[in-house]
Amino acid sequence: FARMVPQEKVFEEATKRNPGAGMDVPDELVCAAPLCGRMYREPVLLTCCGNSICSECAPSVLVNDDGLDDNAGSRCLLCGETGVKVDSLFPNKQLRRLIATYMDETARRAASPVNTPGPVAVMTSSPAAEASP
Repeated sequence: FARMVPQEKVFEEATKRNPGAGMDVPDELVCAAPLCGRMYREPVLLTCCGNSICSECAPSVLVNDDGLDDNAGSRCLLCGETGVKVDSLFPNKQLRRLIATYMDETARRAASPVNTPGPVAVMTSSPAAEASP
């Protein structure tokens, strides 16, 4: 029989490498690959349909159909187009900048003190004010 054992070190390493793990990530920063669903990691643009995916998700999105020559390219699971070559993917620099900005702002917010009280105005009464009726 088989027994499942949690691999805490593997999990910790995977979440370290996954920017945005445990964060509420905006939908536009989530990978379109069906098996991913996490914040983009080094996003690339698919030339066939214009979708972006993580560079490491490319093998799961671009698949070789049985009977197709490796040189013929792959089929995109997002749009169904055939003949797509992995070499035709290119970095989505605009999305990478957007992610970097998001991560910087998130880190800045996490580092800033929350609900820090500002200057407190203390009202004091002068002896003359107390003496007047």
